[in-house]
Amino acid sequence: MTWKNSEANYYCTHCHKDVLKEAAKEAANKNKVCPDCGYKLRLKPRHRNRSPEYFLNRIICGDAPIVMREMPDNFANICFTDPPYNISKVGADITRKNSPSYRFKGRNVSYDFGEWDRIPQSQYKGFMKKWINEAVRILKKDANFVCFIAKENITWLHEYMLSKDFKYRNVLVWVKSNPVPHLRKVNFASAVEFIYWCSRGKNIFNWQLGHSPNYFIAPLCQGKERMKHPTQKPEVLVEWILKYLSKEDDVVLDPLCGTGTTCRVAQKLGRKWIGIDIDPKYARMAEASIKSLLSSYLNRDELDRNRSLEYEGALPP
Repeated sequence: MTWKNSEANYYCTHCHKDVLKEAAKEAANKNKVCPDCGYKLRLKPRHRNRSPEYFLNRIICGDAPIVMREMPDNFANICFTDPPYNISKVGADITRKNSPSYRFKGRNVSYDFGEWDRIPQSQYKGFMKKWINEAVRILKKDANFVCFIAKENITWLHEYMLSKDFKYRNVLVWVKSNPVPHLRKVNFASAVEFIYWCSRGKNIFNWQLGHSPNYFIAPLCQGKERMKHPTQKPEVLVEWILKYLSKEDDVVLDPLCGTGTTCRVAQKLGRKWIGIDIDPKYARMAEASIKSLLSSYLNRDELDRNRSLEYEGALPP
């Protein structure tokens, strides 16, 4: 299914500004580029204020702020996502010919995760704020917000969420039991990642599950769980958080879902979910993994009818 427009207006895929049809024709060639920044224009979606049910249990391929504009207010219980850390470095590859670890010997390491992690630093906060603003609108008055974040950005994210009337709860820590070994021999091995948690209203915290520290020890994704995504998070880590911060039938929103880890875990735990990713490759991986999960307990007829396998956007075959 593709989104069409009714007013024949366009929006910029980079600066997200609306551009009238006439302006698009005047300012651009047949490829239609933004008159302000030169990035490609796309037709605006025609649908506004669809019911929440339309979005539930779907992987949606599209730019998160644009897709989220079409969602109604106040219907998600938790936003759980893993945005780009913006730490990629083009050409910063490291050779491991002499690595002391047999597991990594001979395998090179690239610090370039992809174009999605190479946002100009001057634009990074703006990128984050766009989808956060939409998430704040979509979340219920009683809701949790959970976001993986680079340590350098915890402070500004904390201040921004406070400005949105959210209450700081904790910074959770993922302790990697099998971190990547030393690379340049000039620093400690990077063995932790941080997860910022805040809430508003009377948020969910399932204390009945028992005492738990604010850290979780888990290995990097490996084996059958591992997919071709450089920053994939382990399912046991996501499960730990979702179990404590949501309940059955809650709506879990992941606006930057990658290969769909959050959505898979939410499905297993009996939560409803929405996953969005701009990269068709990752959207297809997420779709395929959820299809595999569903096929383990649904017969083929039910699987064919299950609308969770649909995702929006004009994607190549």
